[in-house]
Amino acid sequence: MMLHRRTALAALAALPLAARAQEAKPIRLLVGFPAGGGTDAIARVLAEALQASLGTTVIVENKPGAGGQIAAQALKQAPPDGSTLFLSHDHTISILPLVLKNPGFDPARDFLPVAGFATFANAL
Repeated sequence: MMLHRRTALAALAALPLAARAQEAKPIRLLVGFPAGGGTDAIARVLAEALQASLGTTVIVENKPGAGGQIAAQALKQAPPDGSTLFLSHDHTISILPLVLKNPGFDPARDFLPVAGFATFANAL
C-alpha cells in the first residue's frame, strides 16, 4: 500500500526531531483544513507514525480557512525549535503568495521543507 510507504518515509524524514523527543514538549502538526476532511485524515496517519517513531506526543491542530493561510501564519509565529510542523497543500505555499498582496508569510524565507508526504490526482 502506497500510503503506508509514504507514512514510513515521512516518519523517517522527521528523525532529526528524535533528538528533541526526550523533552516533554509535544510536536504540533498544523493542518490548514477542517477536521474530518482528506487532509486531516492524512495528518492523523502521519501523527500516529511520528508518535510511534519518535516516542513523543504529536498533536494535530486544525486551523482551517483561507486555503491554509491561517495555519501558515500560525507556523510563522511558532518558535523555530522543530516542535511545530505544517501539513500543507501545494497551493498554500506556491499560489497564495502570488495571488495575495500580503499573505503574511514568505515560504522561501519563513519555512523549511521537511518532506513530501502524499500526492493526489486531480481531473477537470
